[in-house]
Amino acid sequence: MKMDIRQAAAFLSLPVKTLERWIAQGFLPIPAGTSSSPIFDKSWLANWAKSKNLSISQACQDDPACPAPAHNLVQAMRRGGVFKDVDGGTVDEALTQAASLSPVTSDHLQAFTQQLLERERLCSTGQGKGVAIPHVRSQTGDAGAEASITTCFLKEPLDFNAIDGKPVTTLFLLISPSVDVHLRLLSRLAFCLRDDSFVEFLNQRPTPEDLLGKVQELEAKVADSGL
Repeated sequence: MKMDIRQAAAFLSLPVKTLERWIAQGFLPIPAGTSSSPIFDKSWLANWAKSKNLSISQACQDDPACPAPAHNLVQAMRRGGVFKDVDGGTVDEALTQAASLSPVTSDHLQAFTQQLLERERLCSTGQGKGVAIPHVRSQTGDAGAEASITTCFLKEPLDFNAIDGKPVTTLFLLISPSVDVHLRLLSRLAFCLRDDSFVEFLNQRPTPEDLLGKVQELEAKVADSGL
C-alpha cells in the first residue's frame, strides 16, 4: 500500500509539520526524485518506525508489521525536535519561540502559546541546573495522539526565577495527551536531570542524535522500574 505524506503522518500519529521537518533534516529518508511529493510504502514505513521506536495509529495495531505504542522520552523528543540558538530576550519571547517550533498546528498555536505563558506566570517551570520544563495546565491532543518534547537550547541564558536561582539555558517543552502520560514523561525526564553528567552534557549543546542516544541510555536504566 502506498501513502502520501498526509496518510503517512496519520499512520504514525504525527502532525504533517513534524514529518516535513524530519524529511528536511534527513531523519526520514524518501525515495530519490520524490522530494516534492514523497510517496511511502506502508510496510517500509512500519519497519522504519519500529527501528526508531516510534508508534503508529491505533487503527493499525492489528497489523503484525506495526510496532506497539509507547510513551518514552526518545520517542517524544524525536516528535518535538531539537533546536539550537533559540532566540528570546525575555521568558515570554523564548516560550513563544519554543511553541512555534513545537508540533502544535498553526490553527491551535496562538491559544496554546497563551496557555503556556499563563502557566509560566502562575509558577516558574525552572527546575534548576539551567533547565526549564514549560507545559500547559490542561493537556492537549492537538499535537497528535502521542506526546512530544521540544528541546530548545537558548541563544542566551534567561532568568526563569528557577528554584536554584540559576539562569535557564535549556527548555524541554512538554506536550502530553493525558495527565498520566505527562507524569510518566516528567518522572523520566527528572531522572535524567538528577544525573549531573547529563546536565553537563546538555551544556555542551549536543547534536540531536547524540542527545537522543544519551537519553536512551539513561531511560534504559529506569525502564524496569515502571517510571
